[in-house]
Amino acid sequence: MARDLYVLPHFVGFQNMRTDKIHNTMLAFSMELVDDPSEFEALMHEAADEVVHLEIQIAKASWPKREMSKHTEQYNPHTLESLERIYPNIGWRSYFKKLLDLKNLDGGTLGKVIVTQPSYFAWLNSMLTAQQFEKRALVNHIITELLFDNADFLSVPLNDDHQRIVSAKLHKGRNHRKLRVLKRRMVRSLDLKQSSIHCMEMVVNYLPFGAGYVYVKSVQDREKRNEGIKNHTRLMINSFQDIIKLPNWMSSETKKFALKKAEGIRRNLGWPLQLFGDFKNSSSIDSYHKKDYYAVIDAYNTNNEDFYTMMKILKTALKNREDLRKLKEKPNRKRFEYSPAKVQIKYKPEKNSITIPLASFDSILYNNDYPKTYSIASRGIAIAQELAKAFDEEGIQFDAAGSLSQKWMDLASDLRYMRMKECVILQYSARCCPENYNSVRCSKGENTERQNIADIGGLLAAHKAFNRQIKKRELRLPGLERFTPEQIFWITYGSSLCTLQTDLNLFLELQEGRHSPRKCRVNQALQNLQAFAHDFGCIPGAPMAPTADELCPVWRKE
Repeated sequence: MARDLYVLPHFVGFQNMRTDKIHNTMLAFSMELVDDPSEFEALMHEAADEVVHLEIQIAKASWPKREMSKHTEQYNPHTLESLERIYPNIGWRSYFKKLLDLKNLDGGTLGKVIVTQPSYFAWLNSMLTAQQFEKRALVNHIITELLFDNADFLSVPLNDDHQRIVSAKLHKGRNHRKLRVLKRRMVRSLDLKQSSIHCMEMVVNYLPFGAGYVYVKSVQDREKRNEGIKNHTRLMINSFQDIIKLPNWMSSETKKFALKKAEGIRRNLGWPLQLFGDFKNSSSIDSYHKKDYYAVIDAYNTNNEDFYTMMKILKTALKNREDLRKLKEKPNRKRFEYSPAKVQIKYKPEKNSITIPLASFDSILYNNDYPKTYSIASRGIAIAQELAKAFDEEGIQFDAAGSLSQKWMDLASDLRYMRMKECVILQYSARCCPENYNSVRCSKGENTERQNIADIGGLLAAHKAFNRQIKKRELRLPGLERFTPEQIFWITYGSSLCTLQTDLNLFLELQEGRHSPRKCRVNQALQNLQAFAHDFGCIPGAPMAPTADELCPVWRKE
């Protein structure tokens, strides 16, 4: 669950719900083991209570999400010896030996260890020696995580309605790998069963570059589509460079650094070229997977119905190949961050890089023959929203090479940015998305301000690029002739965020999400862009055309 659901007293109902789900999961597993688990009922209730109580303590000791963007405070390098000296009650040596599969371990082998939350480990170190500490609670907490991880194998399925509450983890930092729960969802498909979709998602999650290789190889026009990715990325970066040069919150000196950073953004586009090769010789991709993944072939040949063993191998292989092996490698800005089969565009400030997989330009989302109105609104905005993060409160902590450095934004620029940020926080918190579920009324602006600023800035950059690209007026779309190309641009953005949400899902998004609800991401963002009101002829003072003093000066001068 989100940290607030643990630490704020008025969310005790969700803590009770968490306790019930832990108990029900334990009960479901016990039904697999014994004929009558009723004699263990009281013990399971007690264990569930202990686990949630421990999780509350963990949440209180952990940093709030808003603090996790302060990277200088999180950069606390240690040696193995200093960790053992400062936190002596944590078994560091045995932990790292097991984690990294090492027979012998010394400081030279391990290198530097970055502790991102010293206060949390200080609490953990103290807790492990406290007289009132019950080891049983910690063991039950670990067992609970194992049970949830294997809940797919239960013959008695858990209730999907609260799946996110069951499986949600506390925020563990920006590099914590998050595998979303594979569950039922609305999918538009012509010829695929739900089980097939589930299997494909599972393979992409646990075998990201194997599935990515097969996907990219299957795309006949992959080179042409990748050219579209390159063109749109270049177009959006150029648009941001133009915006930086205009009057905004940045001083002239800060603009020099910002332009240098924009120029230095590493573009990882389409697929990892060196790893995938020419798609005729698969030796490189085979070698990449051999050590970690080939055991799953043996498991399949031994018993092709033993899905549990195969999943266990895949989970371990993913952790080894995509996480632990990186600890022994030098940082590489050219490294593709995730599967080319994922529809996800991601900017990473610590590398000053953007990764845009081929699947993000799938034929449903992009076609070279589509009107520029649609392609720029559909894909250009998504790229621009990520690029905007290179220049926000978190992005300015990293230089053009992605190295943690002193802020390149001077004090005057920083103060103006903070005023802009506060405006966005207040605007989204006060007026956005009334919600009647429990006591929550609207989005938490302080949790979502980074993405809100990226939404507004990305729209501004993409619209500027759109105007530059439309050298002559495009034809109106058949069946939509009443809308101008400019209006279609905004409509395309709005339709890209259409979704169906339950009240519970929306409530959880409001509590733990980094994004505002999608209705806010459309209406609230567009209210801050005077170009939208102009293109639709909105009357000044109308809901979508607020007065100038109600607008937040995102990427423009106050």
